Amino acid sequence: MNGSFATNVLKIQTGASDLCLFAQYREVMPDAECAAKVARTLRRRFGEQAWEAISYALASEEADKSQAVYETIAAGLSGRIRGTAFCRHLQSHVSIGCLH
Repeated sequence: MNGSFATNVLKIQTGASDLCLFAQYREVMPDAECAAKVARTLRRRFGEQAWEAISYALASEEADKSQAVYETIAAGLSGRIRGTAFCRHLQSHVSIGCLH
């Protein structure tokens, strides 16, 4: 078979729209204790403004919001973006308005 294709691609989505043939899906149940731990970690690593941007992004109506937040956090954890670039990166993918 010639050609290339991506393997081990992670896509975060909410709901059951756009299901793909041969893809593996894992349902994740909410856990308040884990959510609080993640929130503390994100606030500590990226700051309160970044946490606010994440919250606004996840509250938006945009379909790709989960993927945008995941990619922004991954970029922040890897050190590719820092400081105010975190919020700008997220705003470039999800309309979250102006943050102060």
